[in-house]
Amino acid sequence: MTEGPWQQLFKIDLLNGAKNPNHIKPPPGVHNRGVNGYEWELFKLKSYGVRDLPVMITETGWRHRESTDPNATDNGRPLPDASTVAQFIDLAFNGDRGRYPQWPASGWTPWQDDARVIAVTPFALDGSPQEWGHTNWLQLDHKGYVLGVYPMFEMLRGNR
Repeated sequence: MTEGPWQQLFKIDLLNGAKNPNHIKPPPGVHNRGVNGYEWELFKLKSYGVRDLPVMITETGWRHRESTDPNATDNGRPLPDASTVAQFIDLAFNGDRGRYPQWPASGWTPWQDDARVIAVTPFALDGSPQEWGHTNWLQLDHKGYVLGVYPMFEMLRGNR
């Protein structure tokens, strides 16, 4: 993702001419892409009779422009800077509450406001900088030594 948590949509990708004749259209406000994409999964599971599951959001987050390896392979499009990513993470967890007038204040449910969300695990704390330099929260050299941290690490560390 390169947009903030307010950017959500519903889209089904059908590859190689596939058809989905049993597709159930979601109710308004249910998206399968974005910080509340789990709403679609819960909706779909409910259609099969599964109810009241806790939500664990895994491998989520935003890639950032900075990297300790300029050739890191996890780039490929214009990316927000790490300070902006820290704000997006804060917004996804906590909502706006008037703290970020430059960003939309609504359009998503903050994870901490949704009692169903019991865990969130952002990616990637310390992957190989050659592969994960734009995703890491730690600034690493090629041997894996920590050179520093990116702003989202500092922001989340302050949310104990």
